[in-house]
Amino acid sequence: MKKIYVKIVVVMVSLILLLSSCISKRQTKLDPKNPILLKLVTYYSDKQLEKLKEMTDEFNETEGLKKGIIVEVIGMNTISKTNENILKAAYNIAGSEEFPDMFIAYKSIVPYLKEKKGLVDYRDYFTDEELSEYLPNLIELGKMEEDEKILMLPLGSFVNMMFVNDTEFKLLRYKIGVDYSSIKTYEGLVESAEKYYNYTDSLTQTENDGKPLYSTDTVAEQVLSVCREMNEDLIINENGKTKINFDYKVARKLWDLFYVPIIKGYFIRSGRYASEDMRTGKTLLALSTTIGAAYMPDKIMETNGYIRSIDMKVVNSPYLENHNRVSIIQGGGIFTTKSMKLREFASIEFIKWLTSKENNLKFAVESGYIPVKIDNSDADSIRNEAKSRYIDDLIREAVVMSKSQIQEDEEYVLPDVDGYEEIRIAIERAFLDDIKNNRKKLLERVKNGENYDEVLAEYLSEKSFYEWKNKVAYRLEKGI
Repeated sequence: MKKIYVKIVVVMVSLILLLSSCISKRQTKLDPKNPILLKLVTYYSDKQLEKLKEMTDEFNETEGLKKGIIVEVIGMNTISKTNENILKAAYNIAGSEEFPDMFIAYKSIVPYLKEKKGLVDYRDYFTDEELSEYLPNLIELGKMEEDEKILMLPLGSFVNMMFVNDTEFKLLRYKIGVDYSSIKTYEGLVESAEKYYNYTDSLTQTENDGKPLYSTDTVAEQVLSVCREMNEDLIINENGKTKINFDYKVARKLWDLFYVPIIKGYFIRSGRYASEDMRTGKTLLALSTTIGAAYMPDKIMETNGYIRSIDMKVVNSPYLENHNRVSIIQGGGIFTTKSMKLREFASIEFIKWLTSKENNLKFAVESGYIPVKIDNSDADSIRNEAKSRYIDDLIREAVVMSKSQIQEDEEYVLPDVDGYEEIRIAIERAFLDDIKNNRKKLLERVKNGENYDEVLAEYLSEKSFYEWKNKVAYRLEKGI
């Protein structure tokens, strides 16, 4: 009933604003009798969107009601749709919505807004003491390098994590000598996947029908973190210009870790997300993000309709042998649009409420994010909050492990360069889609009568390596 009541209130206030212009341009302070309606656009979907709306309803019923602020959340479900909605509004494209008072997005959108829409510098509304309460790395994430303005404030963050079908994976220790220590590094992961493929291939009379061990849905971030571990950044900002570093050393390592395992059938991603391959029993390992824990299965559904229960486990993401471990700190944040000072102030009141110690912990734990405040992000706080809210054990441990992983690893923030989204898409296509297509072509050729080993050798030849290297370089340069 409360949710229905709040929605009715939002609609009524919207009509009042449109018909009577109750918020006058001369209004200089918040007034419960003349409430301000703020619009917040977000890329969140599913549980994150549901929880944000629930928290916003709570604000509207409490602090918002007292102060005269009502926030309406508009979910776009994907980052691409959110960016499209925001940019259309910024450029006043026909049919676009009014530009929102606040929006949740990635910092990569900022360069596209520079000439059209101003964004609030949170230093103008938060004291140094208030900003010091946030995790320093997340505040750094929201800064613009050229002038140190804090344009993005964090609501939660996440990193890559490895999710494991523990029920079946732990049996591999006895079958092929593979255990959790075997998949700590990328090199060990590839070797383990090869053993698993050969083992499952041997279980049938059909040749070359082994099963893949591993799937991922964070390809771009994985590629960037591997390069950072090699001290060879893939994307470089040089004198304000974006450049791609894809020399022989980088290309050869990424060939070994991506191209070869996919071509050989050791790695796969047949669904949109790695969790889908886990759910259908196609793989036993999935590299996803902290928030991916909410989508990991507790049951496997075979193609024949047979369903079996499994136990899931989360472990740290793999790293390169003999290199420093790197964790990419991911997650968008909330931006506030420059407008009337009163609207800016009202937006800040909502953001301060949402990121307060208690509210942020509640939002983060139920959404699968790492909390953003220093005094609410320790393991005990996370576990206690999760327990009080009956949060799934896998989600709870993913959040706790993510926090410890960030503390132990070298932190890496995604490059702040123009066109990053386009480059990210280019990486996804070059290091997954293109290689998957080659695997498909290989199998088609074998089906048509060619020898598997001979075709595979062709795809793994030095000629193929240089053709692939040049194609990847072209894709990435085109993405700039």
